[in-house]
Amino acid sequence: MEREMEWERKKGETTRVPLYKALVAAYRGRLNESREMFRQAMEDRLTDHDKEGAAVAEVQLALIEAHFGYFERARKRAAATVGVLLLTKISLHLRWLWLRR
Repeated sequence: MEREMEWERKKGETTRVPLYKALVAAYRGRLNESREMFRQAMEDRLTDHDKEGAAVAEVQLALIEAHFGYFERARKRAAATVGVLLLTKISLHLRWLWLRR
């Protein structure tokens, strides 16, 4: 994983590296660490004027939080992205979060 992230850094794809690390931290059960890395990834995307990329990262974090049982927090995160994301595959994930009430 580190080798792939180093390759991304050399290519200039610095916004993906925090996202990958956030996903790995979540997989390992380190939710607080994952949240911080997702926050960094979202800030990087917004700095690059990529609102949709930031919203996608927020949806991914919402799904992870729902997986860990933080349904209310996940719903709030998902709701914050509705105005940014158009009807895509991600909207299916958003509907799943809303239905989990």
